[in-house]
Amino acid sequence: MKIQAEVRRRDSRIDLIPLLDCIFLLVVFFMYAMLSLVTQQGLSLNLPSAQTATAEQGERVTLSLSAEGEPYWNEIKMDWEELEISLREFAGHSKLLKEAHQVPWIYVRADKGAEYGQVVRALDLLRQAELRKVSLETHD
Repeated sequence: MKIQAEVRRRDSRIDLIPLLDCIFLLVVFFMYAMLSLVTQQGLSLNLPSAQTATAEQGERVTLSLSAEGEPYWNEIKMDWEELEISLREFAGHSKLLKEAHQVPWIYVRADKGAEYGQVVRALDLLRQAELRKVSLETHD
């Protein structure tokens, strides 16, 4: 006589809670990593303050002037002749974007100690390149 022992076969399962915890931690990690990339890295300028300043959103194209009056186009130091060439190239590129209504603003960031004449020179170069969407950046 054969006695059959009842053998229960366990179904193998994957526990979802630890898996969801790992996925959540990865999402949080990548969110923090992306936020650290978004912060504005650049020149340390002493910007003037304004009572009516508002924060702008969108693509950031910057023209910065240091306290010594040195121009920086998108955080790249240039002399005035190189800046004029870069502005004309950007103007040609922005004419293509104008058709798609996606012309970015140019943010002029001038140190408080920069000479007024240098700021006017930079604005004049922007006007000569027919770049009209210009905003002066200030400190809140």
